[in-house]
Amino acid sequence: MRRLLALLCAFSLPALASDFEAQRRAWNQPQAPVRIAGDTWYVGTAGLSAILIRGDRGAVLIDAALPESVPHILANLAA
Repeated sequence: MRRLLALLCAFSLPALASDFEAQRRAWNQPQAPVRIAGDTWYVGTAGLSAILIRGDRGAVLIDAALPESVPHILANLAA
């Protein structure tokens, strides 16, 4: 039974990793910033949110993106 489970894992894990990488690429497609309301902006990628809230005393970035999303988010912040 252990051998069967090990064999199944050996064949399944590469396919799962490939699917995961494809999903990460899809999540990280660029998207232009969008004003949500007032001084609140969506600055994330097409599939991962990052919200910028600006106020009189500064700004707060609420981020749930991946490390490879950073260039897109920085470009949206500059825009």
